[in-house]
Amino acid sequence: MAKLQRRLVEEGLLPEEVLTRRLEPVVYDDRDLERLVDALTGDHPFYHYSNMRMNEIFTGRIPIVEICSVGPRVIPVLTREMHRASGQRKVQLAQTLAMLGSREAVPVLAAEIERLLDEDGDLPFRREDFMYVQLPPDYGAMPDVAYLLYSLGMTADERSVPVWEKIVKRLRPTEEDFRHKLKGTFLLCARGMLGCGTAWQSESSPTAPSTAQLSAAPRSGLYEQVST
Repeated sequence: MAKLQRRLVEEGLLPEEVLTRRLEPVVYDDRDLERLVDALTGDHPFYHYSNMRMNEIFTGRIPIVEICSVGPRVIPVLTREMHRASGQRKVQLAQTLAMLGSREAVPVLAAEIERLLDEDGDLPFRREDFMYVQLPPDYGAMPDVAYLLYSLGMTADERSVPVWEKIVKRLRPTEEDFRHKLKGTFLLCARGMLGCGTAWQSESSPTAPSTAQLSAAPRSGLYEQVST
């Protein structure tokens, strides 16, 4: 590693101080945890940190990264603040809880996904103007509902089954849909698979029709990647 760092410094890709710096573990006390959670304001989506130009450098700490690095110890603080919060801050706190495997996040995430589905009347398109978007599937440029579905899937909670049912029932993809940059069809299919897999953890799962419905969707080379 030291040789690689020296070469990168020689090439001007790393600052010279990396060769002499000493890394110390970061330990957060209870007051630090409160400050970290307070930093989740909901003012910007989490993907805001990556939606920047190639020559931009972000050197600050990213609250959700620091919080999730702490582990389960921060869950009570997140849960308390989520119940107190409203709007997008409440949603971001729920997403952070989901990252830590807490099922407390399920009602909030499910409600926000339902709101987006009802607001759009169909599967929502991507509305954010991302930089450097590639051909689908681009996991860095998904519709907002796809990010929320991923968070919901991480909870592995059967209370999310009605949401997955609604998503799968609205999936009627054509081959062209998989190449559409704003629809995110490939990504929603992948999230649907995640949801169906979560639901199938129960022997009494009511999602069998939805799983069959998703599997019967029109096939293309891209869809074959999802189904395998």
